[in-house]
Amino acid sequence: MNKQGRAILYGMAVGDGYISYRKRKREGSPYVAASLTIGHGPKQREYLEHKRDLMVSVLGGKHNKISKCKHDIGENTYYTYRWSRTDKYFRQMHRNLYATEKKVVTEKVLSYLDEHSLALWFLDAGTIRSNKNKQGEVTSLGFELCTQCNTPEEAALICKWLQDRFGIDCRVYIMKGRYNIRGATQGTLVLCSIIEPYVPSSMAYKIIPSFRFVYRKSAKHPNFMKDDDIVQAT
Repeated sequence: MNKQGRAILYGMAVGDGYISYRKRKREGSPYVAASLTIGHGPKQREYLEHKRDLMVSVLGGKHNKISKCKHDIGENTYYTYRWSRTDKYFRQMHRNLYATEKKVVTEKVLSYLDEHSLALWFLDAGTIRSNKNKQGEVTSLGFELCTQCNTPEEAALICKWLQDRFGIDCRVYIMKGRYNIRGATQGTLVLCSIIEPYVPSSMAYKIIPSFRFVYRKSAKHPNFMKDDDIVQAT
């Protein structure tokens, strides 16, 4: 498993992915089967197919079948789509991600992630908010990464990783007893400049606000010179 392939698998697992770990028997001999399951709603089916293509590029083999799942919640019915892949490498991933019964992002897990991993993580659990002036120009931005950490220490570790590895300014915030990550304009611009090459067209809407931002002298950005005049939105 090369670094790029490993980063893709972990990127899918830290977001919406789930690794199941089951003890089974084959011809009387016990063995462990581990599977990575990915699911999304109808509007993100194309993104689900994109992830399936990534899985095949890393592990080879055939494309797994996408199943349609029905969910009855109260009087409402919802449908989602998902696929699942079984591979022996997921046993190791399960040990690293599920040291306890719940998924936990550790320093070891973060060491496996790269820019592509961050893109997958954000597309699964991230969002960008924007503020506009009277002319309709986007004047400020903010991003949120719904990490849903159980402890402030886990969220702080992720925040430090984003700052040290990518230079993304961010902080921890709590919502409904879970700890998440958020950043302001500067952090959002840097985040989007990093993940843009890995965002499929079907998910471009996730980062579009950052391209409508009107750069001004007060804004810091890797492609913005402080002595430049006002730069219009790209």
